[in-house]
Amino acid sequence: MKIARVEPFHVEWGAGRNRSAWVRIWTGDGAYGLGEASPMVHGSASLEIIEEPVQHYHVESFAKVAAALDIAVSAGEQEYTLQGIKRLIEAGVDIVQPDIVKTGGFTGLGDMAALARAYGVDFVPHQTQPSIGHTANLHFVASLTHSHHPAEYNGPYQVQDVVFRTPVRLVKGKFVLSDAPGLGLELDEAELTKRTIPWTSSAPGAR
Repeated sequence: MKIARVEPFHVEWGAGRNRSAWVRIWTGDGAYGLGEASPMVHGSASLEIIEEPVQHYHVESFAKVAAALDIAVSAGEQEYTLQGIKRLIEAGVDIVQPDIVKTGGFTGLGDMAALARAYGVDFVPHQTQPSIGHTANLHFVASLTHSHHPAEYNGPYQVQDVVFRTPVRLVKGKFVLSDAPGLGLELDEAELTKRTIPWTSSAPGAR
């Protein structure tokens, strides 16, 4: 695969003059993927990861990209099944990123983590859902022994967090997870009631 150009897409400043960035990687035929460049110093960067460089259903194309690049290729956030993750691993991706809300919760994601470990592939769960999904993902990530890249953090999300008495919060760079039932999330019934929308069925004869 020939890379035509690399251009900045999203930049986050860190300490000092170091920064990390997401970049678009354009190929000769006009297609592109998003890559993570870190660290970026004085405007130059070395790419470390390219995420979902092709559409998730083009598994054979992942094989071509993985063979052509000497950086890590990650994929899997659009997969729902163990077989789908297995196909990506066999295609040559270096990191799989299934999502706990799409893969059957802890059981499905646990099977995928075991599969990735058996193949020697890094496992970094994808997660963009706030509150319940975010908290479930944190509990799962805390149990992993073979994840070497940062997982996504989605929060705080006040619109949803407000209905919980105990939303998970980042404190001094760390999450402290509860061992209470229900992921440690306690519903605030009063706040939930405020946001309840009355509903009446329009079906004939319904009350």
